[in-house]
Amino acid sequence: MDKVRVLVANRPRLMREVVRTALSRHADMEVVGEVEDEIEILPALERTHAECLIIAQEEFGRRPAICDSVFDNFPHMKILAVAPGSDDSVLYWVFMEIRLIQIETSEEGVINALRGHVEKHNVSRD
Repeated sequence: MDKVRVLVANRPRLMREVVRTALSRHADMEVVGEVEDEIEILPALERTHAECLIIAQEEFGRRPAICDSVFDNFPHMKILAVAPGSDDSVLYWVFMEIRLIQIETSEEGVINALRGHVEKHNVSRD
C-alpha cells in the first residue's frame, strides 16, 4: 500500500506533535518531515517528496500566501490549512485553478481530506 506523504509546517511544536501522533495511527499516512519556519517549506517539500502539506491558516477565508509558491513549484500538492484556536480547516489543491473546501476539523476530517475523500458539492473557488 502506498502511503500519503505529509509535511507538517508552520505550526507550534505542540500542534506538530499532535498532528504527527494522529497521522501515525493510520497505516496509509506518513509524516515525512516537519519545519518550523515558512522559509523552510519549499526546500523540505523538494527533499521529502511530500504529497500533502499541513500549515497554519492565519485568516479564515483567505488563502495563505505560501500556497502560491508551493503550487508554482509543486502543482499536484494538497495543502491543508488549519486555523489555530478555532475549528476551521481548509483543503487547497490545484485543478486548472486553485480550489478549496471547508473540512470537518477532526482527526477523521483531516485524514479523509489528505486521502482525497472530500464531498465535491461543497467545493468553491477562492
